[in-house]
Amino acid sequence: MENYLIKSTLGNELTLKQEIDPSFQLLEREGNQVKFIFQDKIYDVQILELSENGKHLYATINKQKIQLDLQDSLDQLIDKMGMNDQAEDSGGDVISPMPGLILSISVKEGMAVEKGEDILVLEAMKMENLLKAPSSGTITSIKCSVGDSVQKGDLLIQID
Repeated sequence: MENYLIKSTLGNELTLKQEIDPSFQLLEREGNQVKFIFQDKIYDVQILELSENGKHLYATINKQKIQLDLQDSLDQLIDKMGMNDQAEDSGGDVISPMPGLILSISVKEGMAVEKGEDILVLEAMKMENLLKAPSSGTITSIKCSVGDSVQKGDLLIQID
């Protein structure tokens, strides 16, 4: 059974289970508007925009504009491992988001790369993870080699 975590721009979080919650009662539904009772509170929701992947929702809830982000179990695991923060926190450096083994490196020192370009493959938890350039620039230093075991937070490649 899937659990979903909903995070709002107000800092609220709600975990939904893929089962009927007896405290939920749908009152009205028309077009992009829904009115329901959940845990003894009435919610009047108007959906303004839904992302293509269905994981980001812009709406008004009781006349207050809000963004909701829906995370399934895989999204929650990636967030828990800190993989969502890599590009924002590392500037131009490629940092290992988790412990793993370097399978391949696609760049060489002195090479120019564009943001989002494939940099290396890290095997972790029996899965191959493709790490991409967090910014455009030139590869100034490669701090790992194919076959190296790395830890979360290790500096792998520097980009200036």
